[in-house]
Amino acid sequence: MGHPLVEIDDLTVRYLRDGFHRAAVENVSFTISKGESLALLGDSGSGKTTIIKTLLGLLPPTAEVSGDVRVNRESIVGCQKTRAFRSALLEEIGFVPQAAMNSLDPVLRIDRQFHLAVSAHRKVSKREARQMAECAFEGVGLSPDYVTSYPHQLSGGMRQRVLIAMSQVLEPSLLIADEPTTGLDVVVQAKVLDTMRQLHDETGQALLLVTHDWDVAAQTCQRVVRLDAGDVVLDGPMDELDIRSHRRAPHLHASSTSPEVSVLEIEHLDVAYSQGRGLAAARADAWKPVLEDVDLTLRPGEILGVAGESGCGKSTLISTVAGLVPVSNGTMEVTLGDGERLSLDEQNIKTARRHVQMVFQDPYASLNPRWTVRRTVAEPLIAQKLGGVGGPLGASVDSLVDEALMAAELDPDQYSHCFPAELSGGERQRVSVARGLVVKPSVLIADEPVSMLDDATARSIVGLFRRLATERGVSIILVTHNMHILRESCDRVAVMYLGRFVEVGEGQEVLTSPCHPYTRALIEAAPGILATDPDHLLSDEPPSIFAKPAGCSFHPRCFRATEACTTELPLLGESGVACHHPLHH
Repeated sequence: MGHPLVEIDDLTVRYLRDGFHRAAVENVSFTISKGESLALLGDSGSGKTTIIKTLLGLLPPTAEVSGDVRVNRESIVGCQKTRAFRSALLEEIGFVPQAAMNSLDPVLRIDRQFHLAVSAHRKVSKREARQMAECAFEGVGLSPDYVTSYPHQLSGGMRQRVLIAMSQVLEPSLLIADEPTTGLDVVVQAKVLDTMRQLHDETGQALLLVTHDWDVAAQTCQRVVRLDAGDVVLDGPMDELDIRSHRRAPHLHASSTSPEVSVLEIEHLDVAYSQGRGLAAARADAWKPVLEDVDLTLRPGEILGVAGESGCGKSTLISTVAGLVPVSNGTMEVTLGDGERLSLDEQNIKTARRHVQMVFQDPYASLNPRWTVRRTVAEPLIAQKLGGVGGPLGASVDSLVDEALMAAELDPDQYSHCFPAELSGGERQRVSVARGLVVKPSVLIADEPVSMLDDATARSIVGLFRRLATERGVSIILVTHNMHILRESCDRVAVMYLGRFVEVGEGQEVLTSPCHPYTRALIEAAPGILATDPDHLLSDEPPSIFAKPAGCSFHPRCFRATEACTTELPLLGESGVACHHPLHH
C-alpha cells in the first residue's frame, strides 16, 4: 500500500486543569493506510475526541502535545495553525461531526452552506457550488432537489447524509466520522453506515470511524483500535477478533408483574394535529390524525419498551401520556398509590402531572446550567408545592431530594452542590432520573435516555432502570431506537408504525421471534441480533404520518404484502400482531 496516509507516533496530549497538565491520551501510536477503514473505539473520556482534534488541528492553545502526527508524511504537530495550514489540512481530511442538526446552520439553505464550505478553500461561484452539492447528493443517495431545503425540512438520517456529502466535495483522502449514527433509529443508522461503506468502496478514500459501538465498527471497518483511559489496548484486523466477546450479553429476566393489575390504562386513544395556520387551523379538515386507536397497559414494576422509526408517533404518545398534548378521543387512567384511579384529562392535568414524570433524551440540554444538582432535583417539588412535613409526600424538600438522589445512585453529600458542567453525561442523566423520582410518580417515561451516552454509561443507566423497577416497583415506559437496550431491559415491547401499534408482546419473544414484518426489519437493521435477509431491509423513508397509505400502512414497504393489505386495516387484537400475513402464528 506504500507509506501510511496517517501516522500517529507516541502521541501524548495534556490539558491544563486546576493548575496541572493532565494527560488525555498518552503514548498513543497507530497508522491509517490509504484506502483503509479503521474504527477508533472507546468509552467517554478514553481520548477519542482528543485524537480527532489533533488530526484536525483544533486542539486548544492550552493543550501540551508531544510525539508526532503525520498526514501524507507531513508533520502537523508543532506547526503554526494558520488559516492556510488549516485550509490545506481540511482539503486532505473530510469530517462528519456527531450531531447533524447542531452542525448545520438552521437559517441557511443547504446549497448556501455548501457554497460557504467550498469557498473557504476554493474560488467558486454559487452556481458552481450548487452543482457540486447536487453531484455530492447523488453520491450519498439523496435527491438533488433537496439542495434548496433548510435543515429542519430534512429527517435526521437525511441531515447526516448531507454532512457526509459536504465532506466529499473536496475529495479528501481521509474521512473522519465522529459517532455519525448517535441518536438515529436503527433503520436510518443502517442507511448512513451503508452510505459510508459505499463511499469507501467507490472512492478508495480512507475512513476513520469514531464510535463506542462494537457492532457498528464490525459492520463498517476492516481494522479496530480501542482506547481505554488514553491508552491503546487493542489494535488489530476486525475479522480476526471475536466480536461476541466484546458485546454486552443480554440480561434475561422474567417479569414478576401481575397481568391483572395495571398502573396505566390507555384505551382507544386518538390524537390529531392541526395542519392549518391562524383561522385555518380551526377548520375540521385541517386536523390530521397522528395516533389512532391506541391501546396500552402498563403494570406495576414493569419496563415497557416502545420502538419504531423516527416520525412514527412515539414522541406524540409519551407527550400525550405526560399531559403535554391534548387527547382527541379515548381515555387514559393512572392508578395512584392508594389504589384510586385518576383520569389523565385536562381537568386533572395538574394533579396527574405528579404521577407521570419524564426523563429526557439529552442530558446536556435538559438541565439548567445555572442550578446546582439539589436545586434541579427540588424543582418539581417547588413547582407543584409538594414539599414539607405536612404536604402530600409527608417529608421536607431536602429529605425528599436526598432520597431521590440515593435512588438514582448518587451520593447527596458528593453531588448536591455540583453544577451540570462538573458532571459526566451519565451523572447528568442520573440527575434527570432523580428529578423524575423526587415526586414519587406512578409512571416514569424515559425518552431515548441513553442515545447520547457511550456503551458503558448506557449500560449503567439501563441497569439503574432495571433496579428501580425490580426493587422499588417503579413502572417505566422506555422509548428507544436501540434494540440491544430493549432486549436487555424490557419486560414487554410495543412496536409502533405511523401512529398505531403493530406488535405488542413479551420482550424476549418479540425480539427473538418477531411476528410482524416491520418488527423483523427493525431488528435486522440493528447489527448483532438477528441474521440479515436483504429482502427484509427497509430501503426507503416511511410515508408521512399525515398521509398514511390505505389499508395496512406498512404495505408499500412490506415484502409480504398482498392486495388485501392495500385495502383492509389489520387490527392488533388478542394475538398482539396487526398483520394479515404474520411471520409466525
